[in-house]
Amino acid sequence: MAGTVAVLLLEGSIRYGDAMAAYAQSAYYGTPLIRGLFSVHLWVAIPWFIGWCVLTGVSWRRFSRVLPGRFSAAHRLCGQVTCAGLWFAASPAAPCTSCATPCDRVQSRGPRIRTLMNSETREVEILEVLDTLVRQPAVRRELDAIADSLEARLSTERSEPLVWQPIPVSLYGVAVPPGIQSSWVFVLRRNSISGAERHPNSIQRVMSYRGTADLQTRPGERRISNRLVSRPDAPLRDRWLSIPAGVWHQGVMADEDWVVVSFHTVPAEELIEERPDRAGAGTTQRHYLG
Repeated sequence: MAGTVAVLLLEGSIRYGDAMAAYAQSAYYGTPLIRGLFSVHLWVAIPWFIGWCVLTGVSWRRFSRVLPGRFSAAHRLCGQVTCAGLWFAASPAAPCTSCATPCDRVQSRGPRIRTLMNSETREVEILEVLDTLVRQPAVRRELDAIADSLEARLSTERSEPLVWQPIPVSLYGVAVPPGIQSSWVFVLRRNSISGAERHPNSIQRVMSYRGTADLQTRPGERRISNRLVSRPDAPLRDRWLSIPAGVWHQGVMADEDWVVVSFHTVPAEELIEERPDRAGAGTTQRHYLG
């Protein structure tokens, strides 16, 4: 009985609490290890649930006459709680088994901010903290200088679609949310499309710093348009976007260079960029540094 209650509490925390927000901060978020463990869990949970249902029905039909009297109220309650726990644990498993990446199927409730599982509130809180940090006058002076330098570099490196520079997280002070391990400034060329890419080992939280662009995401089969602006008075959802690990995205720029500030959940030297192979045979990966 105690074990069943513990399972119910755990499942409730996963679905309706902050467990997924904590998981989203993990360095293992979206990795093959977690995907494998998730798949194993589902393949065990579903047969286990079906097996218990079949066993209950068979036992009731075969042994109802020889069972020692009628079930007590406590016995019935334990059985009902156990069945509820099994159903709660296994019911969402079937639709999730069709996902290439379990979290990629989650649909955002908000019009702009892509959220993680049921942790919309937690994600917005993280973005609000980052937004406050970026707005600090001393931080903006440093970011402006870096952006100016990168824009000048992009104007001379005409074959490059974008340029970037990592920023020490210490620039923002001590209030950086847990899990943020690196920060970057990117400048993407005007009137261009950056091309599809994804980060298999990091959650990306990106702020439009100068200019406007459409940062398109493709969490499933359908591409989602996310038009971001840089006006300080614009709502948070129009300036920021959260991109889960492993989700394809690309920038579609207008007639001005687009400057963004990005935050990632892996150190700068570990951040991986993955793009489709030009031959169409798969994907290629590289590190932004080194």
